[in-house]
This record gives sequence, C-alpha cells and structure tokens, in this order.
Amino acid sequence: MNSRNKASVRGIVMALLMVLAFACAPKAAYAAGPKDPKSITTLKNGSTITMYIGDAKGYEPVGAGTAWDRKSVISQVSQTYTAKLGTITDTTQSNFPKVMAYSYSDTYNNKDILVINGYQPGKSKVTFTYNGKKYKITVVVKKYVCPVKQLKIGKTSYLSKVKKDSRIRGALNKIGNKKISVKAASGWTLKGIYVAHVDYSKDTMSAWKKIKNGTVIPKKYNTIEIVLQNKTNKGVRNLYATL
Repeated sequence: MNSRNKASVRGIVMALLMVLAFACAPKAAYAAGPKDPKSITTLKNGSTITMYIGDAKGYEPVGAGTAWDRKSVISQVSQTYTAKLGTITDTTQSNFPKVMAYSYSDTYNNKDILVINGYQPGKSKVTFTYNGKKYKITVVVKKYVCPVKQLKIGKTSYLSKVKKDSRIRGALNKIGNKKISVKAASGWTLKGIYVAHVDYSKDTMSAWKKIKNGTVIPKKYNTIEIVLQNKTNKGVRNLYATL
C-alpha cells in the first residue's frame, strides 16, 4: 500500500472514530461553556496555536461521562472557529494525520465553521481562505501535561487521577453538594470551572454553569469540566469527570 493510500485509510478510520465518539456523547444544550467556538478573527495570518492532547501517551482519551473508557481508541483534541456563512473556504493542512483541519457551512445556524483536530503530538501548517484572503497558521500539538497541583472535590483529592491524562476518574455523579478546590500548576492559569447535569436515560445534558473556585457545587449537577491555560503558549487543557 503506497503512502497516499495509507493516508486515505487513516483518514477514513479517524472519521469513523470521530462519529463513534460523538455518538457516545450526550446531546448538550446550546449554552456558554468550556468548549465554546471562537471567532475566526482571532486567527491571524502567521500566528501559532497550541493544543494539548488529553493523554501523556500521545492521544486523546475518550469516554467522558461514560463507562466506555478504552485507551486504545484514538480520538482528538479540537478547536473550532466560526464566521459568517460563505466566508471560509479552501482549508488544507500538512502533516496529516497528526493534524486534520476542515471547514463546512452550517446553513441551519447561518455560519461557516473551521475545525482543527489534533491527534498526535507534532506540528502542522493549516491554510484557509477567509473573506477572500488566504491565511496560514501553525498548529502545535503537545502531549498532556498535568495542569494542576491540587484538585479536591469535597474531602476527596483527585490529583493522582489527572497525573497522566485529563480524566477525573470517579468524579462523575459525585460532585453535587461538595466544595471544589483547584490550584493551577506552575506555568498554568485556571480559566474556569463548569458544571452541568447529564441524564443518560434521556441522552440529554443541561447548559454548562460556571462556578467559582472554592465554592460548593449545587446538588443538581453531576459532571464537571475544569479549564486551564498555559501561560507561555496559551494552549488550553480541560479536565473532565468520568466514572
């Protein structure tokens, strides 16, 4: 099999894995939260964006909020950018399959959407055309680095759970009515703590609610995401609850 065919097969496999990952996730409400897309205007020609994979082994773990927790399945860390419908075209990337970039038109919401997925540590050049002007940016994908030095929910310390990947194992369904305490590791900043309620029997999820560090999480919430940003390269890493 030549390199072009191999790349094609890898692309098909990754696309199927993306579909599977989304199929296993609950349907979230449209509301402000830790994974909101950014405006395409935040991307400047020649700029660099940094993305942190959720696992020290070099791939994003899957199974947030579910019992499905296979570490052999490759997922992705994603960043999404939006613009007015009909303004983003001609998206390409180098170094596939470590990075995959694509754009599409969301006619229902009257937006163009650019998605950049990082699968493995590495560097890629992503090009796209916005409003008729061609842009080239550098995407740097890094392995997971533990972004906290303290993570307590109630009396339980979850620090050991997030040393090697971003899953707060054992926290799902166990956060309500408990105090949250987070201290960022050196070189990192705490950007936000978000909680929500997931109802797996109905395949639904409430809107994310941002809460303050050091406060008690309302009893009705059963899942959490903690967002931290690297001070040097501005790369963001979320920590999230699983079973």
